[in-house]
Amino acid sequence: KTTDSGFNHTYVGDMFGVSIFLRFVGRVMEFIGDLITTFVLWGTVLFGYVCLSLVIYAVLRRLIVPEKLHVKPVFFNYQPCLTHQEQHGMCMFPRADFVLGSDRRLLVSSQPYQVVVELELPESPTNMELGMFMVNLSFYSSTGHVVSSSARPVCVMCMCV
Repeated sequence: KTTDSGFNHTYVGDMFGVSIFLRFVGRVMEFIGDLITTFVLWGTVLFGYVCLSLVIYAVLRRLIVPEKLHVKPVFFNYQPCLTHQEQHGMCMFPRADFVLGSDRRLLVSSQPYQVVVELELPESPTNMELGMFMVNLSFYSSTGHVVSSSARPVCVMCMCV
């Protein structure tokens, strides 16, 4: 480079290729910055896909797969005697009806299930004198037809200590 005095001044760094090296380093740093930006962008997209797939899995599992255990209280209804000829007391067997899946589908068709009925009766002399009695369990379709039915004998166990 020339100046007003006419001398040709060359930068010392240009003689050793420092400016070329600095340009090279600048390009490498720019490439590394672009590479980091690309990895961060793709990492964010991948993380978003993983989170979205987990949410979709949880929602579909909740909607499709039935729960493993359902516990429902059963409240029995009794019909009192209405005629004068019958004695005081109940004239029919106690009966309880409840709907499975009124708020959402609890049971899936063509899926085997195990149903356990557990009755808790107070330990009273009257209940102890009952002896054996039958428990009848019937499953009805949404149209009112009996899908399955089972009856088992039960007796009140004495828990006397």
